[in-house]
Amino acid sequence: MKYFINLSIVVSLTLLLGGCGATGKQFSVFKTQESKSVVYFYRPDSFMSQPNRFNIFEVNASGDYEKNMHGSKTIGSLKNNSYLAYYTEPGNHLFTDNMMKTPIQVNVKPNDYVCFRLTTGLLNMNTFELVDKTTCKNEIKSTNQMTQEDLESSF
Repeated sequence: MKYFINLSIVVSLTLLLGGCGATGKQFSVFKTQESKSVVYFYRPDSFMSQPNRFNIFEVNASGDYEKNMHGSKTIGSLKNNSYLAYYTEPGNHLFTDNMMKTPIQVNVKPNDYVCFRLTTGLLNMNTFELVDKTTCKNEIKSTNQMTQEDLESSF
């Protein structure tokens, strides 16, 4: 009897946590687009806060972000072990996630890319940070692209 209880717990946890990541293609190469900039957002695999999904926003520089989210644009969501690519015009941009108070500014050059990493920890102690290209290349390669199905799923 104890065996069946342990087995059911393991199966339940596997089913619950197994569906928490993105289901798209695994990252393979950084892509750029003529006269555009690319901002990659990624969330490495982590057991902590797996079911949580984090929204990414581009903040309108003229808006008052501290008081409200008006003037911001939703870029997408990140599940555990996922990434998304955002193609935009070159120049200064402000990005944040739904847990941060202060957006991070980045100047993106034409035909180039930058990377933001979102990590989670106990009690939703997450970080949203701009990372160098070497770190990004090493970490993003194991993530999967967010798909429309991922965005529509409950986890």
